[in-house]
Amino acid sequence: MNRFISDGNSLTVGAEITYPKLLIESLGATWEYRNFGVGGQDTADMIADADTQIDPLFDSRKRRDVVICWEGGNDIGSATAADAYDRLVAYCQGRQSAGFEVIILTLSISDNTEAWLARRIELNSLLIANWATFADAIVRIDQDPYLGDDGNPLDTDYFVDGVHMTPAGYAIVADLVKTAIL
Repeated sequence: MNRFISDGNSLTVGAEITYPKLLIESLGATWEYRNFGVGGQDTADMIADADTQIDPLFDSRKRRDVVICWEGGNDIGSATAADAYDRLVAYCQGRQSAGFEVIILTLSISDNTEAWLARRIELNSLLIANWATFADAIVRIDQDPYLGDDGNPLDTDYFVDGVHMTPAGYAIVADLVKTAIL
């Protein structure tokens, strides 16, 4: 049996449906999952919870035990991209130290302030350049034509409110994560 654990903010919790739910349906019966996404959660919150919430779940008997990390968006609302990056690195390295494989996701486009969008680009650049030093794989949401840099966060086919996604948006995320897992 394999397992993935998703951790992150409201994008991991989902609006109408979650990408982890779609992902588990796609991966099939040899996988199980837990979703620890919390609306409003930032990476500091994830770090604070990980020792008691995530790490004790590691099971060496599993063929694969994977943590999927999708945050940074809440961090860059009040911190620099460099600070948000440092926290994501610490979170991911902590889960690797506990024994997990780690997959990091870049941030999607968002209908947000110019300052937030600039920090998003900087954070994604840091993640892309350095992911192999703290994660086992990266999912490039920023490259997706509907959700990434060229996407339109006001496109109601993929976004509910300019930030959170529709089932179609989460289906894209689930497919991209599935590719990284497999």
